[in-house]
Amino acid sequence: MPGVNGIELVRQIRELDPDLPCIVVTGYGSPDMYPLGPQVGIDNQQNIHVVWDDGWQNVFYQKFDADANAMSGVFNVGNADTAASHVPAVTVDPINNYVHIGHEDYEYQCEDIVYDKYDQSQKCLVNEVAISGDVSSHCEHNTLTPDINGYIHFGPGSQARPSTEVQTAASP
Repeated sequence: MPGVNGIELVRQIRELDPDLPCIVVTGYGSPDMYPLGPQVGIDNQQNIHVVWDDGWQNVFYQKFDADANAMSGVFNVGNADTAASHVPAVTVDPINNYVHIGHEDYEYQCEDIVYDKYDQSQKCLVNEVAISGDVSSHCEHNTLTPDINGYIHFGPGSQARPSTEVQTAASP
């Protein structure tokens, strides 16, 4: 997109239609900061929610306003431990703006898929609930998608098992 980045494009789209859902995906990540690329969710106040991993051990979250000013510090998602956590995904539900994060974690067994939920003040409402806990749940990417009723559809996947199981968590 010559001359405009994804965040600016979302701002321009929202000026034309504030209710139009937008998904921002990037093909550019900094290997030393965002090995798998940051994942972005935008709430209905146009705040930007970003999750990323450091390539092995930690998943991080930060919230920005619509002008990309930090509204929170960077913090570690889930439990503070030495277990590997990676491949995060984020979405914001349309009902109450809860932030939903899914990622892979090696804390409980091996390659568990876990779920976390935060409110708009970054208060943790759900902390590291394992939704898949066997060695075959390994994922190379996660997808979180809200529906119009506030339910979150979670699809971990890999090249070996694209679009594996879909888990649903009621947000309201």
